[in-house]
Amino acid sequence: MDEFTKEVVITALRDMFQSRNFNICTIDKCLKLAGSIPDGHEYDSLSALHCISWKDMSPELRKEVFDRTRGFFAGRGFDLSALEMIFNKDSQVFELESKKKRRFLGII
Repeated sequence: MDEFTKEVVITALRDMFQSRNFNICTIDKCLKLAGSIPDGHEYDSLSALHCISWKDMSPELRKEVFDRTRGFFAGRGFDLSALEMIFNKDSQVFELESKKKRRFLGII
């Protein structure tokens, strides 16, 4: 696989993890580009979360979705360390809610 295709896959995955929702369509396109065939049960589990907002998932589920998605591409020549940047403060996936926001949502 050429460097352009690798960068396209990493950029698409990073964008998905920084968006508001999980998107199985992004995973599908990236898997096709990578020539990767995921475990059927894991893929079906992730597919069931299509268009679900990251904020509606528990932190544990968000991390598991991230880890399993990365696993689809492990060992395929991708520098997946580039995806680690989704843990930054701007990420919709792992963003910590402020106390003010939690009060507004009635959590505290």
